[in-house]
Amino acid sequence: MDLIPGTTRVNVVSMFTLTFITALYFYIKTGALTYLLVNDYGVSTSDSTQVSSSLNLYGTIAMVPCDLMSGVLLDLVSRRLLIAVTMSLCGFFLIMQTLFSEVYPTLLLVFIMYAILAIPGFNAPYTSIFISKQSYGTMNIYSSFVNLLGSSIATSVTINLQTRININYIFDAYGVLIIILSCLIGLGLNESKIQRHVVTQT
Repeated sequence: MDLIPGTTRVNVVSMFTLTFITALYFYIKTGALTYLLVNDYGVSTSDSTQVSSSLNLYGTIAMVPCDLMSGVLLDLVSRRLLIAVTMSLCGFFLIMQTLFSEVYPTLLLVFIMYAILAIPGFNAPYTSIFISKQSYGTMNIYSSFVNLLGSSIATSVTINLQTRININYIFDAYGVLIIILSCLIGLGLNESKIQRHVVTQT
């Protein structure tokens, strides 16, 4: 895979780590939430899918206007700092979901914040920053594998674990993992060498 001059292995690993935690976040948010609703919020198994879908719908609606502003933020402020902070807060709100017992309005408000904060992580333009255009195809294959890994852990692993471990502990573990990886990403997504290279070339 051809990299843009100045890109390091740490940059690439951090980029794929971001892909992993955004996939993990997304599939926990859309799939594993039903188990938490039944365990902590008193929602029946038959109604849990509908409640989860409603929460995801409200989160998506809240994301639309924020999505339009995220590109501006990613250009105006430090991308790696913004992503590290917002994805760490996603992990924090993931843990917060296990602390309440009311879907409306408590979980809804947490869920909306949780959804909005993930936008910079989804929209970060690191492919064009780190990867040469000639290697976009190879990069997409690697990204698909990492995305599959994150989604498999969030769904299959959670389904199997929740029969043995309290779902709260699983959500807490995912939240802590996302916080730790987000902090590491903040250190690894350093564009300074690449920016200096671009300046030198122009």
